[in-house]
Amino acid sequence: MTPRASVITATYNRARVLRCAMASVQDQTFADFEHLVVGDGCTDDTPDVVAAFADDRIRFWNLEENFGEQSAANNFAVANSHGEFLAFLNHDDLWLPDHLERSIAFLEESGADLVFGLLLNVRHGEGRWRPNRFPNAAPDRRYDPRLTVPVSSWVLRRSLWERIGPWRSFRETHLYPSQDWLYRAHRAGADLRCSRHLGVLSFSSGQRPDSYVKTDAGEHEDYLARMRSGPAFLVEELLQTAWGFRVTAPEFRSLGWLAGNLLDTLFARVRMRLGFHPQAWRNWAKYHHKGGYIDFLRRTRGLPPAPGDRGK
Repeated sequence: MTPRASVITATYNRARVLRCAMASVQDQTFADFEHLVVGDGCTDDTPDVVAAFADDRIRFWNLEENFGEQSAANNFAVANSHGEFLAFLNHDDLWLPDHLERSIAFLEESGADLVFGLLLNVRHGEGRWRPNRFPNAAPDRRYDPRLTVPVSSWVLRRSLWERIGPWRSFRETHLYPSQDWLYRAHRAGADLRCSRHLGVLSFSSGQRPDSYVKTDAGEHEDYLARMRSGPAFLVEELLQTAWGFRVTAPEFRSLGWLAGNLLDTLFARVRMRLGFHPQAWRNWAKYHHKGGYIDFLRRTRGLPPAPGDRGK
């Protein structure tokens, strides 16, 4: 029988962290899914970790060559998937148990092409979370190109993927490939909405130096265990998050600070009117070449230059 949803996880040499992400998929209240895990030329024990789940809904491939970021693995997974709905989960993020159920319900009720739920960033070394700010920037629940919407929060209709096409390589864009794809969908008139339900815990590897060198997954294992302890966990953590955000949120600093923010917003709108993604402009100015942001992230994560860039 064809599954209703296809869950897609691209991974590279972080087997212990991947185990936690896959466990959060196993805990979903919506069970009619297949889970496609694609390694980007993994050389660690990732195949053994995947096999240990012993679930017929899980399929695993390991690409022969390392591409250097997740676009190739995700495109491969979608090409081999069967679900009416597509959902992505980064190998270092966790889904709350009702993420798939509530996202698919919102898609069906709203008629949207893609839904992104709320997300909490687990702040490295601080023991608390920070909410992603995109709900405040999109009060009408519509996608805004000024937002970064992590792929782990997306659930979309297969028809939208067929309409937009696969992810572009990081060497073809000044953006992260996921944000490039989302912007392309936006420019094509797709209905992209925020459901405003909390569904994802994000552990950004770009904020964790040498995250691909270290094999420890204690942070993920701790949060997974606490998630499984019951709903009281979420209430407690949200209260701590609300207090921490209130205390640490940026406040009005000066008229110059306010003027700078207003100008930045104005220039962003002008760039969007001209068809340019606001963040693409910033990345071009900072890195001077397509793929520059991914190059920066690879250095932060402790990875060598991407394949084909050995001379850089």
